[in-house]
Amino acid sequence: MLLRRITKHVTEQNWFAVFIDFLIVVIGILIAFQITEWNESRGERERVNEILYELRTDLNADINLYTAALDSTLNRISAGEYIATLAPDAALTQWEEKDKPYQNGALPSYASLLDKSEELKNKSFAKRVPRIQNNLWEVLIDVFNPPSNSASFDSLINSGELGLFENQELVSAIQDYRFWTSGLAGMQDNTIRPMRNSVTEIGQLYGLSAFGKINEKQFIELVKNNPQLAAVIQTELGRAKRHFRIKALVKESAISLVKLIEKELGIESDSDDSKADQ
Repeated sequence: MLLRRITKHVTEQNWFAVFIDFLIVVIGILIAFQITEWNESRGERERVNEILYELRTDLNADINLYTAALDSTLNRISAGEYIATLAPDAALTQWEEKDKPYQNGALPSYASLLDKSEELKNKSFAKRVPRIQNNLWEVLIDVFNPPSNSASFDSLINSGELGLFENQELVSAIQDYRFWTSGLAGMQDNTIRPMRNSVTEIGQLYGLSAFGKINEKQFIELVKNNPQLAAVIQTELGRAKRHFRIKALVKESAISLVKLIEKELGIESDSDDSKADQ
């Protein structure tokens, strides 16, 4: 109908009317483009929110895993330090790493992580020792390697949908978290698991089972009289502290990312700050 009207106006050489018709067409096209853009923008925002809720769910599951893993690692450290206290002549020392740079940021020492956490201080080794006295070896080599719920993160990055995010602080935090979880997974796959297998075999040479109990006094005498076993215990203690440090940083990164996501979604955080200390 509009085309007929334009044709009629051209035939009549009514150029003003032609101009008005043309203007109506241009404005209509611009409005259509704008509506399309608004719809696309709204669709992208809805997709971003959907992704953020998925990430939040995965992160909260990760935080629970890391909490359990850190508690398990504190048991390992408690066993190692208790053995070192009872067998000081076996060259078992209270070795400690210092704070140092670590690829994507600082890696605090085990002691500094423990000192800044009231929750961890309250989980004192003195309370743990009675529960582990007769299975020191089992506790020392029982490694909890927490997996991360990486499916939604991997999908986000591989699909290119990370480009939908306008909040660059959030983008950086997501990338940092994947860096830390990848580092933890690599450490567990390439170092922790192979070493645990090796340590288990060494223990068997001394009659120590990964799933058996042994009297505390008998075990300490065994450590005192066998330098190789003492060296293995020293190594496991150091490795447990390093594992603790990485897991603590990954958990801290997860908690920070959850808070950023909740801020972006405009929802009240249900993440208790004390989670960082558990």
